Amino acid sequence: MAKIVFVDDEPDMLSTVKNVFTELGHEVYAVEDGKEGLRLILDVEPDLSFVDVRLGGLKGMEVLQQVKAQKPHLKIIIFTGFNDSQIDADAIKYGAIMSLHKPVGLQDLINIIEKHTGK
Repeated sequence: MAKIVFVDDEPDMLSTVKNVFTELGHEVYAVEDGKEGLRLILDVEPDLSFVDVRLGGLKGMEVLQQVKAQKPHLKIIIFTGFNDSQIDADAIKYGAIMSLHKPVGLQDLINIIEKHTGK
């Protein structure tokens, strides 16, 4: 199955996605801090990463830019709780494969993971 990293400052959301996607057979990593998320993404080289815009440490767009500068082949989806077209535009400009607006249903996440990882 897929290796997936979730970087989000909401511990309840991280716990939920980690449990659900681990049960589905994926290898799941979940962290709350942008700096830790960057390190994890670069070390693990996941099939797909979900990165929140607002994080402690590095912000999500900074994580995105640094990952793409070092390992441009990695797939990152930006998560945001804000319906802001500038965030969406910046996410694509900096190399994200898409920008998702929270809340996102689990079935939507399952479909996105299958689509972008083939797993």
